[in-house]
Amino acid sequence: MLRHCLIFLSLLMTTIAFIPTTRVYTRSLRTHTSSPHSTPLYSSSQPTPPKELTAPMVAEMLETTFVNACMQLSSGYVDVLKLFIAAAKGGYEIGLTIPQLQLELTSCKSQTAGRPLMGEEVELRTVWISLVYLTLERVNHMKSSSLGETVDPSIRQKFYTFVYDVVNAKKQGYDLQTLKLEQLVRSNGDVQSEEDKGKTEQEKAVENAILSQSMRLIFLTLTVLDEEALAKGEEGGNPPRPNIPGTG
Repeated sequence: MLRHCLIFLSLLMTTIAFIPTTRVYTRSLRTHTSSPHSTPLYSSSQPTPPKELTAPMVAEMLETTFVNACMQLSSGYVDVLKLFIAAAKGGYEIGLTIPQLQLELTSCKSQTAGRPLMGEEVELRTVWISLVYLTLERVNHMKSSSLGETVDPSIRQKFYTFVYDVVNAKKQGYDLQTLKLEQLVRSNGDVQSEEDKGKTEQEKAVENAILSQSMRLIFLTLTVLDEEALAKGEEGGNPPRPNIPGTG
């Protein structure tokens, strides 16, 4: 059933093309015009603490960024897909299981596509979230976490070794430009199921396209982790600082 995801991804991009503006989920600040009678606002030396991430917030971010990521992928950009990955990562970090996320998404009132998603589109979104969880599990993002085990068994069986191979390839210095899908497929080609052996060439092409898309998502998940570590000054580095005249 998963091999139909790419077809419906294409359909999704077509059917939501009528949306006049692409809405990317952001928490914007509202400015209010102050009146002479309003209480003045004073700046504080202490930064405002960020709001605690909740399950409904994660679900809303996933719902919005999924549709926009699908639209953006058609033009070759991945910025919104990285936001989707960051949202799934946020769910992982606050301990949400895949079933819990699915329940929250079902309860989410937002409809970025202008309509309820079709079953195949929901399935594709679940695969994307599951890939993020499997990748985080593989790199021990939270050592005591067993959230990767909440991925649907069929998805876990299909992608577990694939995720392992992609993560190892990145550790060896490969990137999306240098790592070819054929290398990963060949490394797992010794064991084929009866279902795989009975596939037509067209079905194999669709399957390879899905795996290629999945490889990109796994790589981007690792990229999001690297960028976060750099921003925090981890791995022996320091967070970037603004240039101060006279100190360079």
